[in-house]
Amino acid sequence: MTRNRNGTFEFEKCLNAGELEETETFTDWRMEPGMLKLLKNQYQALQNAPLN
Repeated sequence: MTRNRNGTFEFEKCLNAGELEETETFTDWRMEPGMLKLLKNQYQALQNAPLN
């Protein structure tokens, strides 16, 4: 599995379907979807924050 623009989506789809086994690649990728969502939410919050 390679990291690309759709790589995280592909990983998340396979993870939710139970198609992945515990490997080094899995360990590297398993936190990617959650971290991406967290960063997107933080970015959105900063975009909407008023400047003083």
